[in-house]
Amino acid sequence: HAHELMWQRECSLKEMKWKDAVVYAEGLKYENFSDWRLPTVDEAITILKGHGRRGESLDKVFISNQKASRIWTLDRKDDKNSWYIDFLGGKHFANLTFGANSKKLHVRVVRSIPPDQ
Repeated sequence: HAHELMWQRECSLKEMKWKDAVVYAEGLKYENFSDWRLPTVDEAITILKGHGRRGESLDKVFISNQKASRIWTLDRKDDKNSWYIDFLGGKHFANLTFGANSKKLHVRVVRSIPPDQ
């Protein structure tokens, strides 16, 4: 659920392969935290209104900061493909799809907020 997650405000400046995206997320120090990671599919779709998987509109909180057209998730479809969110060229809509891990996409990291924060 979006209220239990803290999202990176802006996507990564560079696109990167899935494995590099995992390393980037795990090594990131941002907003005084170092427990960042790629979002799971279920977490990634929480930035969509209605939390749907296809054709849902992007939550307004993320629209103004959305420079990337596609972002990786942590979830893999198989050994060579991983799931990502495609924001369809910034048209305020998105689809969940998958692609080769060698594809270069942007990253928007997330962290879980412990109950005591």
